[in-house]
Amino acid sequence: KAMQMRQRATEVVKQLRLAHDSIKSQSRLFKNLLRVTIGDPVQAGAKPSEPLFPVEPQLPKKVKKESLSSDELATASDLTLESLGRQAVSTALKRSEKESNASSTKIPSLVQLTEVETLILTTACSYGIPVCNESMAASKFTWVDFGSELEEVASCKMDLAKRLVAEKGHEVGVEDTEILEKSNDTYNQAKEYAQEPDTLAKKTLMLVSKLLRKIGLISSGVNVDSGLGTKVLKWCSKQISGWAHSLNLIDSLNEPLALTAIDFLEDIPAQDRSGIGIVSCLDREECRKIFADIASLSRLRSFFGTDQDDELIRLLVEQSLAQARGNPDGVWEAVRPDCWKPMDDDSLLLKRLLRAGFGDLLDDTTPMASEDSDVGSMPFRKLPTSEYVLQKRVNVLVRHMHEISLMEENSAGRKTAAGRVGHKHALKENNQVPKESETSRKRRFV
Repeated sequence: KAMQMRQRATEVVKQLRLAHDSIKSQSRLFKNLLRVTIGDPVQAGAKPSEPLFPVEPQLPKKVKKESLSSDELATASDLTLESLGRQAVSTALKRSEKESNASSTKIPSLVQLTEVETLILTTACSYGIPVCNESMAASKFTWVDFGSELEEVASCKMDLAKRLVAEKGHEVGVEDTEILEKSNDTYNQAKEYAQEPDTLAKKTLMLVSKLLRKIGLISSGVNVDSGLGTKVLKWCSKQISGWAHSLNLIDSLNEPLALTAIDFLEDIPAQDRSGIGIVSCLDREECRKIFADIASLSRLRSFFGTDQDDELIRLLVEQSLAQARGNPDGVWEAVRPDCWKPMDDDSLLLKRLLRAGFGDLLDDTTPMASEDSDVGSMPFRKLPTSEYVLQKRVNVLVRHMHEISLMEENSAGRKTAAGRVGHKHALKENNQVPKESETSRKRRFV
């Protein structure tokens, strides 16, 4: 009996959801749903062929690859492509190699970063940054965790340098020795940051603030955000501001401090400046791509807190897919694997991303607790697909989760405001409205 009641409740919720979707465009069909729900007879249309109820929207069908432009198809089919932010870091590293004077001269048109600063942003592109809220105890991902990931990224980079030099055998030269020394120094710097979470937090926030200063107006340049949109970027911008105020990283204009190592060159003795080497140079578009990666991952983490369980992930994915109906991402729908099941595999995608980050996403094999999926038994790399394509899917899910969250916040705000008005009227009726003091009245107008 309990099972029957639960199934009936599920059907009612489903009907109400359909009714909500069609309330503006199909009023008769919408009313028929409500009539059936409460047991009243339905109303037929003017013509016998007209439907009695709204048709449930279906998940978008797979788009033919021929519908994409040649450039879109080539990009989506490239299995080596990383997330946009990680691609931007790679481009910035190559640009720095071409700048013969990048190690000692400040270039106003670019954001110049040292090796460890580049690694910090690489880590943020892969894992996001901790969420700033009133109850940090509820946060699953802290600055301690971020520091551990940074140390791991630096360690992998140092191991790669050692392996590449070792492959040269007897041909190792002075330049190779310098590369090993620099990679070791960078690892030690990253390790020191990992051991001091507060210092790491301040350093990371100043770096991200630097990106925001370079980006300028967030409302422009939506195309490079790969489906994320601007609302999530604005949310992350507020997060940076919140962190900056809580850590007292504010300038004279009450804005977050935006500083990198090269901004301190003038304060460093000439003999020590040679030790500050610039290894990457970011332009405005690359800054935006990196910030979009950080915003997407950070917003995704904010939905879960300590409850990164499979049931909650599936619930949020279900809500996001319902919100996204009728507005599919063309590239994803054209190249998504044939075996991909939207509910199960989208949930698996978010779970693996939260655990492994973008850097190890393709090779992670974390399963869902209970799933009906062929993908769950293999890494995403075997599908095959790319980090770039999966990022587009993640961004769409995060964007719609954020939109749902905004609607819920607005609804809660209206209820709170209505409650305050009702309380004020009740006090008036009972002659209990407190008189405003003269001091309080003056303060309102100051």
